[in-house]
Amino acid sequence: AASEAALAAATRERARTCLRLGTTTIEIKSGYGLSTEAELKQLRAIAAVAVSVPLTVVPTFLGAHAVPPEFKGRTDDYVELLARETVPAVAAAGLARYCDAFCERGVFTPDQCRRVLEAARAAGMGLKLHADEVYDTGGAALAATLRAVSAEHLLAAGEEGLRSLVAAGSVAVLLPATAYALRKPYAPARRMVDLGLPVAIATDCNPGSSYTESMPFVFGLAVLGMGLSPGE
Repeated sequence: AASEAALAAATRERARTCLRLGTTTIEIKSGYGLSTEAELKQLRAIAAVAVSVPLTVVPTFLGAHAVPPEFKGRTDDYVELLARETVPAVAAAGLARYCDAFCERGVFTPDQCRRVLEAARAAGMGLKLHADEVYDTGGAALAATLRAVSAEHLLAAGEEGLRSLVAAGSVAVLLPATAYALRKPYAPARRMVDLGLPVAIATDCNPGSSYTESMPFVFGLAVLGMGLSPGE
């Protein structure tokens, strides 16, 4: 319901908070509009923020974040809308560097995520994947198969999935504040490092499961909860 200007203003303030806390590069995802026009509105707001704050802003389209109420029981139809209408519209507008999808039980299946991400790749976007956050659904393996630049979360990813990410050259983006907020076991970061999987750490700042812009706090959780050293 917010206007584009209001979205940009609120996001700009959060970006400035990130900067005060030491962050100089932020990825900002859409994914709370869940219609073509609402997703485009979010991405335009992100673009407005990118030119008005002294940070590097990386925009990502996450239309496959949840199934909108009007598509309840018709997830495949929503996936087709994304692949045939929304992804091409986002690409034509040049508003997103990456496309992401939420591969999880009760949200989108691996096949549904593949449909959206293959459409995005054909449209010229890089790929990311919310993978294996709650259950091991094969998300890590899908990210590897698609040669996604990264797989996010990975709290429940199994050994086979992690090894596939190593072979694919993908990055594991771990979000310890989300595990903290949801009271879930942390992602096996130490095992990932031992396997040779590159690990990145991010806040996952969002209104549902990790409302923090503080990377210092997240670094502390990564050390205490995931077995990484301060240097790492």
